[in-house]
Amino acid sequence: MIALIDADHIPYIVCHNKIDEPVKTLQECIDGSNSYLQGLINGCKADEFYLFFTIGKNFRYDIYPEYKANRKNLEKPAYFYEVRDYLINEYQGISFVGLEADDLLCIYKKKYVDESKPYIVVSTDKDINNLEGMNYDIKNDVVRIVDNEFAEQYFWTSLVTGDTADNIKGIPGKGPAFAKKLWEQCKDSGESLNLFKAKVISEYLNYFGELKGVEEFYKNYKCLKIIDFHESIQFVPPLNTSLIYAKTLGMAFE
Repeated sequence: MIALIDADHIPYIVCHNKIDEPVKTLQECIDGSNSYLQGLINGCKADEFYLFFTIGKNFRYDIYPEYKANRKNLEKPAYFYEVRDYLINEYQGISFVGLEADDLLCIYKKKYVDESKPYIVVSTDKDINNLEGMNYDIKNDVVRIVDNEFAEQYFWTSLVTGDTADNIKGIPGKGPAFAKKLWEQCKDSGESLNLFKAKVISEYLNYFGELKGVEEFYKNYKCLKIIDFHESIQFVPPLNTSLIYAKTLGMAFE
């Protein structure tokens, strides 16, 4: 099975320093990244893997200049960039100008779905719930199967509530409880998802007015939607997980 790993979070985790502890050395952070990767592979029981990274700004900033503006002044931990470069160089990390890691992950996911090859999505990002299929919940160390209805409901709910992590407002004053109420009105219908989508769009039009409602809906849809195709992507083969094992084994004998 192939693990599709959104690796953006790894340098944050392995380079993080607790307030009452000394700053980790670069080597400690690098060793920590190898051990962390080994833990992910053990958890999802993959034989091969990819690491995907977000480098630079992506197309969403063109649609919404304030996208993730709430993160601008957040300081990276010491050795963040060195560890990211290490992971990219040692494990052939994949990035693409204009796309985020989860876009690349989803593009590769679609390839393996189309080829009927086994895969598992590995991510700490809550947007993993938008992706139908087999997902590894890192926090709870559990493999989950996300069906189409759950993935679609989760995504369209986020269009109502917005996403504070990415500075996306959604429909002001409409939170999870409101979105749940909308879904409850639709879930027993034979066309539950289509009806739910129609109600969400109607709420945009009701709140913003017709023209502004269409604009706001389009902006949020494009910012929140994980894409699964890009004509310029050239696929590369995965790495064998034995590469990680060799590095962690080497650390044990140093």
